[in-house]
Amino acid sequence: HFQDSFYLATHIVYALSAYSGIKTREKDVPWLYCYIRRSFVYWMKQGKRKLKDDTVYVDVDGVGELMDILRGVGLSEATDKMMCHGTVWLLENQLNDGSFPVWFAGYEDDDKHDFYDRIHSTWVCTQALRDRDFKVNEDCVRLWQVYIAKIIKSSGLGKLAYKPDW
Repeated sequence: HFQDSFYLATHIVYALSAYSGIKTREKDVPWLYCYIRRSFVYWMKQGKRKLKDDTVYVDVDGVGELMDILRGVGLSEATDKMMCHGTVWLLENQLNDGSFPVWFAGYEDDDKHDFYDRIHSTWVCTQALRDRDFKVNEDCVRLWQVYIAKIIKSSGLGKLAYKPDW
């Protein structure tokens, strides 16, 4: 169930950010970014465990999405320790051909992955490593930000109705 919740969280942020097209703010939905950061810590611990035990599962796609999201709030390797650690981890795990590995819980054999699986990890990891320029399409960005701010307020997304235990 963690995997489903995890990807729901990353895709909520993608919706808020027009798929990383606009800069987001952690303070708009603080509980969501707390969950994102906690998930990042979890995957980095798994990455460390995988060094000793190759059977340990690490979601490379997930690490890429988390870093993409954190970069979307304006963070970089120079401003955030977590981003620095994640960038080093991604680059250490990049394959010789420039792509990124496809690891799924329970199986990592290439013949079990379809084309989408093979491209998705490289797609999200390269997105996670690229710089951002939030000045592109400023007028559209402003319109989206106003729209999303209304959605967050009217839906109550900015506040949880319970205290999370993560």
